[in-house]
Amino acid sequence: MPRKALSWFRVVLVFNAATDDDFSTENKFNGFHFSTKVGYQFTDNWTLGLDASISFKKNETTIINQITPIITVVAVNENKTTNFSIGPFARYTMPINETFRAYADMGVKFYFL
Repeated sequence: MPRKALSWFRVVLVFNAATDDDFSTENKFNGFHFSTKVGYQFTDNWTLGLDASISFKKNETTIINQITPIITVVAVNENKTTNFSIGPFARYTMPINETFRAYADMGVKFYFL
């Protein structure tokens, strides 16, 4: 008898930050990524669902150029990016034994930059 249930739920949360500093240039990077995948299993083998993610990135570059001991030029470049993606997926699952199942997953994502 086929079971109908919420069969797949995944959440990924990533935060990263880095600073790269040398003599005349400093790079700062901050990023945040969140993604989730939810599926509904409508037979013993087939699942349909939705995959979505959003990410924010900020990159700041500071360039310091000392022309003379008195004159210093500082240039700051800041770049912010937000990305969003969403799309359906289909999964076929085959039982290996009572505990384990193998699956093939296929999906299409649409990206909004």
